[in-house]
Amino acid sequence: MQKRKNKIITLYSKKGGVGKTTFSEILQSGLSNDKWFVITNDPSTYVETEEKTEYMEDIELYEDGNIIYDLGGFEADNVYDLLAVSDLVIIPTLLGKNSIVKATSIIEELKEIGQENILLIINQFKLRESLKYRQEIEHLKSLGVNYLFFSDSTLYINALGVDNNVYDYMNSSFNSYKNARENINNLLNYVSENLNIDIELSSEEQIEDKPSKKIILEKIEKRNSDIKKNILIRTEDKKTRKA
Repeated sequence: MQKRKNKIITLYSKKGGVGKTTFSEILQSGLSNDKWFVITNDPSTYVETEEKTEYMEDIELYEDGNIIYDLGGFEADNVYDLLAVSDLVIIPTLLGKNSIVKATSIIEELKEIGQENILLIINQFKLRESLKYRQEIEHLKSLGVNYLFFSDSTLYINALGVDNNVYDYMNSSFNSYKNARENINNLLNYVSENLNIDIELSSEEQIEDKPSKKIILEKIEKRNSDIKKNILIRTEDKKTRKA
């Protein structure tokens, strides 16, 4: 069997809303030199990032170009075949019980299929809640995989408010988001060392004004409306094909 020349990073969770799309966006923007493509099987993700994301209902393995797979929070055909051959699997999780149970299940399943290169991202972490979630954090640390903490930050929602990706918006607001910047650079450094690829860490650029709360809320409302419409259209298309 001929060795695959491209790199594959797969972000996966069985739970939605844990940050898969945000992290795929960060990786696509921060990984330099070779162009990275994002492929998703989640229609809601495609609505948010359709200009730079390819939607694929039945996920397939691509061997041309470096790929970031952003897989929806649901079971799908070929997912575990893809996870088994990925160069790195990233599992974002929150500290809620449901998220932790699902993240634990995925890690156990990955090990069963021989995938050992796993990064767990504990997302939306709040330092003041460390004691509250002490048992949950210790459990995640005990799973035998590498892990990173991502602090809860307004960076992600503010980037949406100006129609900008997280990485570019962070770089245009150099004096803000210190914790988020450190988290993102830690992630990029980890991927760079793990996969032996180049990265482009955040650097100082022109500072832009933050969007108003009203603009942010309007963007969120429009995005959610577009997502619902897109899912409805695809559901109707499936019904039509089955009929």
